[in-house]
Amino acid sequence: MKIYAQLSTVIIALSISAIGPFLAKTPLAASAADDVVLHEKDCQLELFADLPGPMLRGVTLSHQGRVFITFPRMDGSSSYTLAELKNDKPVPYPSVDYNKYEGQKPAEHLISVTSAIVDGKDRLWLIDSARLGRELIAGGTKLVGIDLTTNQVFQTIPLTSAVVTQQSILQDLRFDSSKGKEGVIYVSDCAPEGKSGIIVVDIGSGHCMRRLSGHASVQAEKEFLPFIHGRPMMRTLEDGKKDDYKVGVAGMAVKPDGSLLYYCPQASRQLYSVDARTLCDAGKSEMAVEQTVQDLGPKSGASDGLECDKEGNVYFTDFENSSVWKRKPNGTIDKVVHDTRLVWPDSLWIGHDGYLYVTSSQFNKRATFNKGTDRRTNSYQIYRLKVNATPRE
Repeated sequence: MKIYAQLSTVIIALSISAIGPFLAKTPLAASAADDVVLHEKDCQLELFADLPGPMLRGVTLSHQGRVFITFPRMDGSSSYTLAELKNDKPVPYPSVDYNKYEGQKPAEHLISVTSAIVDGKDRLWLIDSARLGRELIAGGTKLVGIDLTTNQVFQTIPLTSAVVTQQSILQDLRFDSSKGKEGVIYVSDCAPEGKSGIIVVDIGSGHCMRRLSGHASVQAEKEFLPFIHGRPMMRTLEDGKKDDYKVGVAGMAVKPDGSLLYYCPQASRQLYSVDARTLCDAGKSEMAVEQTVQDLGPKSGASDGLECDKEGNVYFTDFENSSVWKRKPNGTIDKVVHDTRLVWPDSLWIGHDGYLYVTSSQFNKRATFNKGTDRRTNSYQIYRLKVNATPRE
């Protein structure tokens, strides 16, 4: 036994000696659990913007390359929740006053913008979840359209209790020009403490419908446990106990011909689709909509953001593995990029410059997932990668 013990000691010593120089030259970073993670960097992934707090989530670009960013007020009040990137700095958009909410007239101010997109007509659309931290501000949930030529709000569609519940957290939105007279917008409601669902908004009429509410395909998987760098991610409740991660449907993407809406719950590794025409048809029952849902199989990890290009490729983030993947129309999945600088890769956007943009939100480092300690740095990034894709419009 002594011989084996001595031999093991020698082998361990030689192993440490062999990898020691590599570790010395490789930058290290502490994860949320203080475990050491080797940085893995893809030189093709470019740092596009490095921004101080508050925590950013969404990014979208106009046809001319203007960059708009969302900063949901998940941690309470901040001076802005929607901004345009100018000279590498976020500037409240469309104005300081519109971003300022002081407890009055919630329908006339932005409370907490989770996501924004630019449509085929080069107009900016945003979803206001109306949540300050956990508090839902009555009368504040809305869809807003802004004319990028005049920088003025041209349409506001209230999202009332007919489609939004007290548990709703409005997460993402996608535009579909093939439906209705002026197109429709899909809004995902991830509702961690209630029934998740998808809201369909007809831009021309302002009519809203809640679809697939509580359906298994939009809900968090039971007992789902995400792993980030090998560490399980669970919520820490106020009493100190642990709870499952229960976030429902978040990311969405529209097939180029408008026939399908792709989506996935955040607390799941599955990708789903639903027939978009049935989904948008007010004359179709919920049962008819549910019958068109397809389980497209597992992705390569859990996702927050989805995006689709003109060729029908579906891109999705993988916050468990600091990666972005692409699902081709034939169903095969290829890795687009893996880079540990992507700390919770969040939203995706394909620009007219052929770049895929992705935000790094550090969402998993919030105090609620780390025993009450906020481990985020006061610096949030937007990265981009040349994929030579054409945006779907």
